[in-house]
Amino acid sequence: MTSNKKYGTYSLRTLLARDPVLATFGDDLALDPLELDRTIIEFGETRLINAFNAALTVHNAAVNELVNPLVAFTNKRIEPYGENIGVSRVRGVRTDQYGAVDTMREQMPPMEAGNIGYPLERVQFAWQVTRDYEETNSPRDIAKRMAAIQLGDLDDIEWQIRNAFFNPASNLTYRDQLIDNLLIPVRRLANGDGQMLPLGPRGEVFNPGTHTHYMGVATGTVPTAADVQALFQNVIEHGPQGKIEMWINEADEPAIRAMANFWGYDAQEVIIANYPPGTPRMRQGGPLIETVDPLNPDNMYIGKWNAKYEVSTKPWVYPGYFIVIDLGRKALRWRSRQNPSNAFGATGRSRLRIVAEDESFPLRATWMEREYGIGVGDRVAAAVLYGGGTSYVMPTISMPALY
Repeated sequence: MTSNKKYGTYSLRTLLARDPVLATFGDDLALDPLELDRTIIEFGETRLINAFNAALTVHNAAVNELVNPLVAFTNKRIEPYGENIGVSRVRGVRTDQYGAVDTMREQMPPMEAGNIGYPLERVQFAWQVTRDYEETNSPRDIAKRMAAIQLGDLDDIEWQIRNAFFNPASNLTYRDQLIDNLLIPVRRLANGDGQMLPLGPRGEVFNPGTHTHYMGVATGTVPTAADVQALFQNVIEHGPQGKIEMWINEADEPAIRAMANFWGYDAQEVIIANYPPGTPRMRQGGPLIETVDPLNPDNMYIGKWNAKYEVSTKPWVYPGYFIVIDLGRKALRWRSRQNPSNAFGATGRSRLRIVAEDESFPLRATWMEREYGIGVGDRVAAAVLYGGGTSYVMPTISMPALY
């Protein structure tokens, strides 16, 4: 969910930023607006379903782009995860030109790994378009319904992402009810549950019974720079495989900006003068500096931690919570039944679609649906800090209000 710093970062909420009706029809609204107030039958079912299919293509492509930094798409439901394997070192021996070192065998303990699984759910939205509906409602009416379902789809994706990150309790009783009711262990970020974790970059072994990526502050109820630094270290110590970022809620930006380890971006037009020290003044030409986007304050890059790791506000991160993530490790998995490709993301049954029983009348359907599930795939790729106490407290993870 990232983009160029100048324009802030994408979020699920930006997908339908335009007027819902216009966003649904796209370029087809170059026609006379009065056509939108005719009945669907008069407007033409074929014409309307073509417009909706084009809108859904854009919607699904945008969702794929938005979640791609976070998820790896997979059709696997259970995979081995973690290891407890160490290889003893073989020493180099100094010799002269005639020397020959004795053979030294490495020791290979047996490998151990647990299982990690991913959920799969069918999420349906009532569509309820019949012949009677088409004879008594306009394209504008059904376009509003399509827009409302798109927003509901984004709500569900956002809820699953939040649940994957902020819920520390593994679900070891999840049944794969859409297939064969197989028991699947849906696990969270490292939570001290005793299941093996990957070795560190230099062979470090992390105690699976105590190592956790759900953190509280060291003392009190206010996070300090030391707490944030420990949060970064909790991810970095596992060996970065990509860009490291921290995500916060806009409400916590002042607290982060006040910390000495934080190097903030300023508005493009403003620079800090040397005299008097720290005085803001307007730019008088010269090269551009890293900048924030004042038009999107709850979803933008705001600076760097230790002048190395970027910090961004995210609208779906709860106030008082801080996430550090290794984007190269793909913390989450998006499961579907199809053999997916990261180049195309969610396809087939995993995309939002109109489900018609009679393909001759694709607009007439009982529901729209998306079949997918999001779960943690790399348990050490991210860590969460709760800034309100010394122990992690799970936030209330709920859907937005309907109205």
